[in-house]
Amino acid sequence: MSCACYREKYVFDRAYNDFDLWKKIVSIKSDFVTRLKDSPRVRYLQIKILHKMKNKDGVLYDGPYKPTNKTNCKKNLKLRHVIYRDPVSQKIFHFVCSDSKISGQTIADIQAPLGC
Repeated sequence: MSCACYREKYVFDRAYNDFDLWKKIVSIKSDFVTRLKDSPRVRYLQIKILHKMKNKDGVLYDGPYKPTNKTNCKKNLKLRHVIYRDPVSQKIFHFVCSDSKISGQTIADIQAPLGC
């Protein structure tokens, strides 16, 4: 995928967890939102957060995203990790986003048309 747009917002499903692509998007002053793939780090954070937020729905966590790949950790890309529990289905979703200005709820709302 080539990134030629400026100040756009890209929305991906979890098949597009590509750190280099994310870096390209941010480098052209655009943003992205995507669902995270399952990983041990994602599961660990989910267990930790759910223990504190047992009966809460909506945004459960909105904090820094920590890549699992050590090479990606060195690329100085500041991203957000949002954990969201759907109030109807009670499903848990993990999102990563480059936009630091929008709310965690807005991030979840952006992903909703993709079937989250």
